[in-house]
Amino acid sequence: MGQVCATYACGFDDLLSAHATKVAARSNASRREGGGGARGIHGDGSGGGRATTTSTPTGEHTLPPFISSSVQLVLCDPPYNIRADRSLEQSAHDVFTSDDMQRAARLFQTVVRPGGHVLIFCSAGQLGPWMDTLKALKDMDPVGRKSLSAFRVDGHPLVAIKDAHAVNSLRQSTTNLSNKVEFIVHATRAGVSREECYAMVNYRTWNAVPSRFLAHDNVIDNVRPPHFKEVVLRWRDGSRQWIRPEQKCLALILELLLRFSQPGDIVLDTFAGTCVTAAACIRAVLGQHRLVISCDSDAVVMDASRARLRREFVNQVLVGGYESSGVVTSDVIAAARTIEAASVAAATATTAAGAGGETDSEGRGGSGAAVGEEIELMINPPSSVMGDDAAVWEPPPGLSCHSALSLELVRYFAGRWAMQADAERVGRVAQTPGLPRPGADVGVEVARLEGVGVGSWPRLYQCALAVEDAEVALHVSAAHLGL
Repeated sequence: MGQVCATYACGFDDLLSAHATKVAARSNASRREGGGGARGIHGDGSGGGRATTTSTPTGEHTLPPFISSSVQLVLCDPPYNIRADRSLEQSAHDVFTSDDMQRAARLFQTVVRPGGHVLIFCSAGQLGPWMDTLKALKDMDPVGRKSLSAFRVDGHPLVAIKDAHAVNSLRQSTTNLSNKVEFIVHATRAGVSREECYAMVNYRTWNAVPSRFLAHDNVIDNVRPPHFKEVVLRWRDGSRQWIRPEQKCLALILELLLRFSQPGDIVLDTFAGTCVTAAACIRAVLGQHRLVISCDSDAVVMDASRARLRREFVNQVLVGGYESSGVVTSDVIAAARTIEAASVAAATATTAAGAGGETDSEGRGGSGAAVGEEIELMINPPSSVMGDDAAVWEPPPGLSCHSALSLELVRYFAGRWAMQADAERVGRVAQTPGLPRPGADVGVEVARLEGVGVGSWPRLYQCALAVEDAEVALHVSAAHLGL
């Protein structure tokens, strides 16, 4: 896996040297072993990453040792300084100075190839500084000996709007407004024509996020929070807590990844945290995966995130996601099957222990964590996410669900969403990732939701319903009643 995904427990200032050193060491080991090389996720520059040995792949879909002017997309989430400014918990990593911003921008100037892109998540207060910093960077024209702008920076940020129906705390003890948006600074590396830049991206919606807006708009809406299986947790004060409360939704990162890069491109995340960007690069379906390099100065978080990436890579190997890359050999497939079998056995044993009321050394019971583990990837949904008493939300026998839509509305939306699905399929090949199913299939599935509470609908249809015009639905119901 180290051929396609490298992770380093270091700051962004040391990333280039750490990556070059690690790749060179792996190449030397491969030559000494006569073709066998260290595989697995790259560790930090000290060689502490766990690895296995397999044969060297014959394909060229691998990370190069030097990435100057080679990166197509920088997709990162630097600290916002919000937690540190408010003296909140887990704020030690949330410090980002103006000098840090200058150095990070210069690194982006060095590694991003002409026509490549930079996407930076930031707070509202950081929008201006990030834009000004990127605009101030200059390249020297070797012919005219004059400085040229290194980046073309969008004058307006990309705005990701969270789903209005996402789970949130209903308690509000202050008059502060809850934040429902993410701001993303977008810049394009200068050096090629705009036509060439356009050929390097995929300005179409991929439906990783069911947004109503087009890919060239600066809004992505209906962004869900991270799924409980994506969350990296730590044990603290007798309970599991998010190791990074600001962890982003993998679906949003995947949508951005598919829009601003092509399969096989190099993606860089200099503030990796829980490695959501790396997971999205690995998870991209149908051979759409990207090469990815990630780093973060928090070694504890990076070590926890590597376990997550191994699981993602094993899943992709087993479904054939890397067949065309040359990275996956018979040894890798056999190792992936062994790891998967061991994971299933461990999960079964943990479930049995929980059912039998056994507890570990910390008294946590069958919570899904191994004995002595401090950080884990959430495998089983906790009661705070899914609810142990979900049955109380079901209607009593003989009564209809109060949140179910009327028959005429279900039929109306079935027809409407079926036509939308067919319209979106026009002109796109069947293998396109994110392509909706045929309208007939969508219509049949929606029609079967008659009598089903909206909260039990598939997420896709919940999001679609959330953005429908309520006034139109009112008119549909009124027409059915003859009003």
